[in-house]
Amino acid sequence: MYNEQMEALISAALADGVLTEKEKQVLFKKAQSMGIDLDEFEMVLDARLVELEKAEKEKAAKAAPKSNKIGDVRKCPQCGAVIGSFQMICPECGFEFSGVGPNKFVEKFSAELRNILEKQDGGKGTFFDTFDTTGVYKEKRQNKAIVKAETNFVKNYPLPLTKEDCIEMLNFILPKTQLSGSNGATQAWRSKYNAILSKLENENRGNKKILDIVESYRQQAKISGFGKFIIWYKGLSGMVKMILWMVLVYAVGGIFMDSVFDENKGMDEVKAFIEAGDIDAAKMAVKTGANSAPLYEYYMQNKLWDDAEEFIPRSYGEVSNEVYFEYCKKAVTEMCHEGKLKEAKKFIKRKIVFYESNNGFEPDDVRYRDWNTTIVEKKLNAIVDNY
Repeated sequence: MYNEQMEALISAALADGVLTEKEKQVLFKKAQSMGIDLDEFEMVLDARLVELEKAEKEKAAKAAPKSNKIGDVRKCPQCGAVIGSFQMICPECGFEFSGVGPNKFVEKFSAELRNILEKQDGGKGTFFDTFDTTGVYKEKRQNKAIVKAETNFVKNYPLPLTKEDCIEMLNFILPKTQLSGSNGATQAWRSKYNAILSKLENENRGNKKILDIVESYRQQAKISGFGKFIIWYKGLSGMVKMILWMVLVYAVGGIFMDSVFDENKGMDEVKAFIEAGDIDAAKMAVKTGANSAPLYEYYMQNKLWDDAEEFIPRSYGEVSNEVYFEYCKKAVTEMCHEGKLKEAKKFIKRKIVFYESNNGFEPDDVRYRDWNTTIVEKKLNAIVDNY
């Protein structure tokens, strides 16, 4: 696919079946110097890793006993030990048993969903399409149709019947419950995820092992209050969103006007509370109209990034794209200094949702050109990749 030199580098990096962060950085720098599109290159690397993992699993399966099942129990494909019907890890060799062999329920679900989404074309064009030479309006209609079809399909699809199918579906759905995969159908995915957890919980009330697994999956799907608001907001219709913003404008109008005329309002009071160690009082002062800058600085200095987000200084009642980026940049840089590269990557995935609204502008609009999620994610990931 690439020239011999690049293919040789890729083969050397993947020789042990693992792609380290250092190896990835070397490959990306080489790809960039050769003019290769980095997004495309990352997809190729991911595909090569998947192929290697698949080959390893097939090799292990061939070396193991022919049958993985004996009545209601299974055999470990790695060492042949007998595994209980709902054990996830082999007690003998530690092999993760979940996912051995194809799961028919998940395969069927994925195939049907893919088939439905591929048929969505956005319907008939509108008057505005006549003047749309870039295809933006058509793309918006198609995306809207896809989200609607995906939401309806996920909501109405029956729950899996077996414990194994439930676990495999939870693994399949989990990434789609997070903000990084949010496309408007996230609420439907979360509802289906919680319904499967409830089914497992209700059917296994006396089984502590299964209940512990249920709780583990429930914890993995937890998101912040801000994240829940984003998911809820994205599920609203355009009319409801407009009404909501009108109500908010009137509700906070008085506070907004105060902030326009006195940007430093209450700052000394907030600083005094912080110096006295009374953070709750400082937060209350901000909620009643005081400037949030001191509280924001306090949380940033203490590396409490999620708490700091709530108190990012606002101009004219909202956080600017530039200010929010500086907040993300500082947090990511600090995490990298501490060697928390994976944590930094996860932080980026959670926070770039702030820029999703900029994706709806015309390509020549500066907000779209400089502040859409793809551009911001690349800028922040570049910080991590340089470490």
